[in-house]
Amino acid sequence: MRLADALRIQARANRLAKRRLHEAMAALSEADFCAPRVSLVPSPAATLSQVLTVDLYCVGARHAEADLRQRHAAFIARSRLAEWTECLRARDERLVALCDGLEDVACDAMVDVDRGSQVQRDRAGHVLAHFFMRQTLHRGQSHAMPACTRVAPPRPCEFLMPGDATLRATGTAALGRTKAHAFGT
Repeated sequence: MRLADALRIQARANRLAKRRLHEAMAALSEADFCAPRVSLVPSPAATLSQVLTVDLYCVGARHAEADLRQRHAAFIARSRLAEWTECLRARDERLVALCDGLEDVACDAMVDVDRGSQVQRDRAGHVLAHFFMRQTLHRGQSHAMPACTRVAPPRPCEFLMPGDATLRATGTAALGRTKAHAFGT
């Protein structure tokens, strides 16, 4: 399997898993959505905003967006699920489009990541792999947060195997996609 294909699958699986997370969070009351929880990030609202800031930063770095560090520092956390959902949908679609256009040679292109005290240079494939790992981590943290409410926690990851297409059929249909969408077909 080519690296670009693997990253494309990750982008699509990331979008499916976040859609499922949104559905679970949408069933929470606003009080439960903003209530403190025991986690690295202290509430469902704060955790989902962390997911969004990682999206903004990593995808922005990959696109070489100007003033990325300043925009990241000025980011205002979303406290309402509808605000988070719209930002997330737009960023996820942008990420899917980015990965759909990837060729293996683009995975080796250097990306500048402004860390404040230094500009870190890494290959695009490494930046995207790190991004998907962070997304999985934050979705896992978000997954546990509804557990102390009436809402059942959603599955935090997606079925990635080609033979699992029927297991992701509901999610892909909700996004207006085919079962094969996770694999770019």
